[in-house]
Amino acid sequence: MDYQVVIDGYETFQYWLASMDEALNEFLSSLPPSISEKLDYSQESLDVLESWWLSEFQSISDLRNADPDLLVDGVSRYIGETIRVNIGGIWEISFEEPVNAYYGLPVVTKYKTKSTPICPLTLATACLDRRDGNYWSKLLINVRRRMEQKGA
Repeated sequence: MDYQVVIDGYETFQYWLASMDEALNEFLSSLPPSISEKLDYSQESLDVLESWWLSEFQSISDLRNADPDLLVDGVSRYIGETIRVNIGGIWEISFEEPVNAYYGLPVVTKYKTKSTPICPLTLATACLDRRDGNYWSKLLINVRRRMEQKGA
């Protein structure tokens, strides 16, 4: 994966975090108003964005052909921030183990005790294969359900 969202160091990650609001605003303004006006960081807004995403790209190959940096970064940020708004957590990144599946990728974690990292970039691309239309919101529902069951 050669998308801009793959971060090459902690300093770059800190810049990526610091530019979150600006990058999200730029991304949202690049979307059709009929989509962006429905993106309020709610669980339901994930379905709106995913539906648009699936209508724009039939496959990951289509995405690669579309100069994806702004789109992939924007969609990933939006998914991650929506998760954080709904269940908490923080953005982190790891450069300690190159064999780690999320090495160099921003993840949302610490949304509960012993939380499994959620990688919005992989969610953005996986939904193109799955083509559910509610893949992202189902993940949020399932994480929230597990948290409730564990009393988190």
